[in-house]
Amino acid sequence: VEHLLVGTRANRLHSISPDDGRIRWSQKAGADVVGAPAADESSIYYAAFDNVLYALNRGNGNIRWRRNLPSRPSGGALRVDDVVLVPFSTNAIGAFLVSTGAPSFTIQAAGELGGAPFLRDKPRPTAPRLIAMSREGALQGFAPRIEPAPAPPGDLPGVKVGG
Repeated sequence: VEHLLVGTRANRLHSISPDDGRIRWSQKAGADVVGAPAADESSIYYAAFDNVLYALNRGNGNIRWRRNLPSRPSGGALRVDDVVLVPFSTNAIGAFLVSTGAPSFTIQAAGELGGAPFLRDKPRPTAPRLIAMSREGALQGFAPRIEPAPAPPGDLPGVKVGG
């Protein structure tokens, strides 16, 4: 089912049918919606100026979960793999688990974010996937870490490891 999602300055997120312009459902937020919402097969994710990240049921707009944010969001939510990214009005981008909204990790940018980060759809495995720019003009790319999993050390020359 296709949706046109519209966040309003009246503290609401509307799902509108692109076929006939009918409002399918509407969900109240605690403040104005920030940026564009993100979506996957079952949920819609958005941040609001009440410093809350929301996950809604895509079909009916019911709240699946909500998570208080540690800082004011500066842009819309971005859905990446098993997390939702939210840029803050600081130098941080928070990552929250799609399943529960629990904090997962934080990305530290080079400076205070100057706008919403850009998410590349299908970059090469070693290319930056998330691009952010600071207010000072520093451009920064973030890519998944590709390195072998840590392995326990073996015997070192002249040193026995373990018992």
